[in-house]
Amino acid sequence: MSDSSFPDTRWTLLRRVREGTEAESRTALETLCRAYWQPLYGVARRKQLAEHDAQDAVQGFFESMLRRETFAAAEESSGKLRQILLCAFDRYCGQQWLRSQRLKRGAGAVHVEFDGIGLAEERYLASTGEDMRTAMILIIVAVIELLFLINNKDENNNSFLKLPILITLIISLKTF
Repeated sequence: MSDSSFPDTRWTLLRRVREGTEAESRTALETLCRAYWQPLYGVARRKQLAEHDAQDAVQGFFESMLRRETFAAAEESSGKLRQILLCAFDRYCGQQWLRSQRLKRGAGAVHVEFDGIGLAEERYLASTGEDMRTAMILIIVAVIELLFLINNKDENNNSFLKLPILITLIISLKTF
């Protein structure tokens, strides 16, 4: 890429980003982004990125630069801004490429059938049903014990009339 497509570094703009008011800083950042967007887009296209991918890469790069406040940290002693941007853009594009090439869960792996998967699910479901039955039986036993306590305190109480219903529930839960 020829350096002629990049504008000359305007260090006054970079100083305004660092030292200016919020409005001056925002205006300076906008000017810098507009000035360097097109040249970086050209770099992205020469990297064989498709039109929309190149646009996304440049936009993502500037978003990253603004988030990390890279423009505010740039110093004249670091060299030409175009070199700093080109180096950072190359790194950014490389990181994006690596991120896109990462294998997703199980991708590229040899899959081996395991017959026990269905059995494991059946056992899990059965165990949760077993837990539910056990909990229900414990609740019913507690209710029976309460009925005994109530009946022993009040001789006229007919709470034991409900006992056959509870016993029927316990028997039906064993077959559940």
